[in-house]
Amino acid sequence: MMVGFVFVGGVVYSSFEPLVRADSLVVVNGRVAYVGSEDKALRIADTLGLNVIDLRGRVVMPGFIDSHAHLDSLGISLNSLDLRGVDSIEELKRRLREYADRVRTRWVYGRGWDQELFREGRWPSRFDLDSVINDRPVALVRVCGHAAVLNTKALELSGLLNSRDPDVVRDERGEPTGVVVERTLDRVRELINESYTVSDYEDFILSAMRYAASLGVTTIGFVSVNLRSLQALVNLESKLGALPIRVRIYLNPEDHGVLPESLLRPTPHSHAYVVEIV
Repeated sequence: MMVGFVFVGGVVYSSFEPLVRADSLVVVNGRVAYVGSEDKALRIADTLGLNVIDLRGRVVMPGFIDSHAHLDSLGISLNSLDLRGVDSIEELKRRLREYADRVRTRWVYGRGWDQELFREGRWPSRFDLDSVINDRPVALVRVCGHAAVLNTKALELSGLLNSRDPDVVRDERGEPTGVVVERTLDRVRELINESYTVSDYEDFILSAMRYAASLGVTTIGFVSVNLRSLQALVNLESKLGALPIRVRIYLNPEDHGVLPESLLRPTPHSHAYVVEIV
């Protein structure tokens, strides 16, 4: 059975070097079968019983290829709490409360706040976050990426509550305010990443692939892929039948030699290509 569609009434670019343009395109069983005149495209549609779609002057072009991307990091960003533009600590707390009610990751993670915009005229503290969430670790990274505020639970899990680490900001009494900076923040990020499950990575990577597809990106080179990301991709392909975009996988060098054979076995719908980095 032939499955497909025909685009007519638009501008179709099949190549840019050399420049090749037409007004119609035929897709059959997921493959471009013809690019050319509308008359011939309509005859193909009639013969094969394909659906005809009028582009109404719109443009069709080959999908973009991003050769270097971190789908996991992009997915984490898309699924984290967006605090850009927040103008008060009270608004930060309100957004945190709403976000925490729907997120299922162990850590509650957000980014983008800037104390320079806050009406309170001060930095947020662990006590602000504790008033919203005190039973789950929370880390909210400043817009610059060099500082974050943690709640008390996060400080405890990170071993920072009673630490003398110079990158843990303290008040005039010597008590941690919840703000951490630079290398200590890097260690907190590592803890957060380690806490993510394969199921979490499935959510992150699927969000990232759908976002890429919405921008016209149809192939991505996914670099520094760790074991959880690879397992998540295999799981998604099994659940969905096919990934939303083509993914070329560049394995994390540290994981070389420890990959289960099951993760490298091609599947009937595979659009992923494993590239070994040594």
